[in-house]
Amino acid sequence: MFCLALVAGCQGYDPQPLDDAAHTEHAAQWRARSPDSAAVADYARELAATGAFTGKFDLADGIQLPEAEVIALFFNPGLRAVRAEAAVALAGAQQAGRWEDPELEINAAYILGNVDKPWVLGGMLKFTLPLSGRHGVEEDKAWAEHRLTLTRVVQAEWETLSQLRRHWVEAAALAEELRLTRQLIASLEALSRRAEALAQAGALARLDARLVALELAQRRLEELVVSGQLDDAHARLREDMGLHPDAPFSPRPQLPKFARPDGAATQLDRRNPALRVARAEYEVSQQALRLEIRKQYPDIVIGGGYENEDGQSRIALGLGFPLPIINLNREGIARARAARAASRDAYFARREAATHELARALAASARAAQQADLVNRAIVPLADANAAEAARLAELGEFDALRQLEAITRQHEARLALLRAEAGMRLADTAVLAAVGPDWRDAPKEDQR
Repeated sequence: MFCLALVAGCQGYDPQPLDDAAHTEHAAQWRARSPDSAAVADYARELAATGAFTGKFDLADGIQLPEAEVIALFFNPGLRAVRAEAAVALAGAQQAGRWEDPELEINAAYILGNVDKPWVLGGMLKFTLPLSGRHGVEEDKAWAEHRLTLTRVVQAEWETLSQLRRHWVEAAALAEELRLTRQLIASLEALSRRAEALAQAGALARLDARLVALELAQRRLEELVVSGQLDDAHARLREDMGLHPDAPFSPRPQLPKFARPDGAATQLDRRNPALRVARAEYEVSQQALRLEIRKQYPDIVIGGGYENEDGQSRIALGLGFPLPIINLNREGIARARAARAASRDAYFARREAATHELARALAASARAAQQADLVNRAIVPLADANAAEAARLAELGEFDALRQLEAITRQHEARLALLRAEAGMRLADTAVLAAVGPDWRDAPKEDQR
């Protein structure tokens, strides 16, 4: 009965194979993910309560970037994996620091000599008293490891959002480029019709008409290329948001604006997730060294037992502990001390790298702003003025196909240059935000003990 009671307290094994049935179930769940589901809306309200999401989560007019960020945080498969790792650390921390199970020792001997009662039976139950305090340090180390995994979750979330923002800017820029290209094609089609009519009437050289037609054909090819690039960009956004490749997707193609943090360099230590992870790793190394130092102090083993020899019963008591005079866990302590020093060096190395990353991002943002200002102030107005003047001359009867073609295409190239400068400025701003990090919220510590 005693053995049955011991077995009853043990847990069983529940196999969950990754077989065809599991793949089929996952595929069905993946296809069923819907950005406008009630679960995603509830998650948006949770984020809004913490200040991580502002505005109203409403997909009726298309998905905007803040809404796409909520969807990515909810569905992204990489984030689910990192959060599952944090759950592993939590499960371990909640069970860490427990005493060792007692040990039951049973022995029997048979006396070969000629005695009346040849059997010698005995048993002892031993308990370990953790006087060294090692179990408490093991618990502290487990919770430090859990806080590390939570910090890595925030880091992964921030990296996912930063990648989504880059892809969103690229997709919005491609959508606008496609619109400008189609606008140019419409202008070229009207110009080509007029040039062809004049060429047939002998009022325009056939060479000039063919040059217009050739430009039109090349721009139509460009439209196909940009359209394909936009499809690829939308596919990347679906992947970022954890949606199926065939999932309906209707983003609002607008270049987003990002508020750059004031005093970015001064906020780096507080907000940069990689630095927070490095500090959490250092704290784990601290606790690991504490644990190795505790291991050099002995725990006491006490026990009581019963023995029967030659018909005589005896009660036995035992006490034992290692003598810390030879080993003293020197290897474990030396390794843990060196690991802490390495973790310290890794933190400062990461800090230098983060500082360089932010400096490059700030410089790129300043350059992009200068380029956008120059294009908007000097190039676009000249190109628009040329196009307007060419159109006015054509209305007055001074039609020159090549001059019209040059004015239209140069205006288009100027608008493309402005679009790319603005997109570059937004990408640089995302890089600044990515380097600084989120306005930090410490992850909740589920360390109710």
